[in-house]
Amino acid sequence: MNNQEELRRLIARYNSNEATEEERLVLEHWYSTINMADTDGKQVDHIGDELRLRIEQRIPELSLAYKSKKNRFKNWMLYVAALLVMAITFTMWNSDFTNGRNSSPVEVSIHPGGYKATLEIEGGAMVDLKADQYGIQTRGGVSYFDGTPVEGLEIQLSDSRRAVPVFVLKTPKGGMYKVSLPDSSQVWLNAGSSLRYPAQFESDRRYVELEGEAYFEIKEVLNGAVKKPFVVKNKHQAIEVLGTKFNVQAYSEDLKATTTLLEGRVKVNSLADKQMASSSVFLQPGDQSTFDGRGFKLLKSVNVEEAIAWKNGLFVFKDASLRMVMKQIERWYDVEVEYKDCFSDELFNGKVYRDTKLTELLEILSFSNIDFKLEGRKIIIDQKGE
Repeated sequence: MNNQEELRRLIARYNSNEATEEERLVLEHWYSTINMADTDGKQVDHIGDELRLRIEQRIPELSLAYKSKKNRFKNWMLYVAALLVMAITFTMWNSDFTNGRNSSPVEVSIHPGGYKATLEIEGGAMVDLKADQYGIQTRGGVSYFDGTPVEGLEIQLSDSRRAVPVFVLKTPKGGMYKVSLPDSSQVWLNAGSSLRYPAQFESDRRYVELEGEAYFEIKEVLNGAVKKPFVVKNKHQAIEVLGTKFNVQAYSEDLKATTTLLEGRVKVNSLADKQMASSSVFLQPGDQSTFDGRGFKLLKSVNVEEAIAWKNGLFVFKDASLRMVMKQIERWYDVEVEYKDCFSDELFNGKVYRDTKLTELLEILSFSNIDFKLEGRKIIIDQKGE
């Protein structure tokens, strides 16, 4: 596609919704295969800006781009190509086009995660929770949010001789679930996570244990005239709150814990060496703390929507490395990632819906300098050949 006027006409047809599927695929293919050395850079730059602005007006909230120190020209090329992919083929790919690409990862259809979890009474029964429900409530019994009882736990819960039961809610990779706690606080559990909590909280405090990632909306509860504290403990830290909204990411394999505060005020205490210089930190709304076992790093005025994007059905990347991106993909799609002598300095930016099929997401990411190959449930990543 070397004729500039023809390209302009095609852009105009796309913008007015008059382009055929074939024409749109041609435009996409041109952007994915164009070689800067064979093209007038100024003309392409002008046309690229024009197309980018027009597509942004149509779908401003859905994009993905990457930054590379090596080739700035490809930065906007990827951005526009990614927008085209999401706008044109969000639900279905043209097989002739994808089969023609050497690195096309369309061999296996892997769907995104969904509502999957188990609920266990510690030391007792464990049940698989329904996938057509999004959460449970555990106040005065255990039921789904539509009032349907969770079956399989009734006998143990009705045994008055037992101590207060302790629940363990677990989500596998590719799963998420919501729980309303005995005090009516709300917790959303991300993939590959677990939450341990009692069927009834103690009179002077509320205490839960988290492994993985969860978003909390804690209800303010009074114990007489005193506010009853709520404590979230994980491997690295204990978070003390009263009534607030916050996100905690504390996967054991990450060797760190990140707390992001949306509303209220929290105190984050280190569970490591009490002799360290900073064993605790107070957070105000918009603050984010990260504890790595040695101390706290505090960031002010962060984009809190980034931290809870997973809860709202999005992947949001802001200057995210390839490994950071793939870690989220690995957990949500329940896949294994293997790196083949791959070093990448690209930083990814953008938003993608979490209900996007894995093959579609990998197609978008493949507009970078990275090759993605899907074998079963394994993604093999390598640098693209020159």
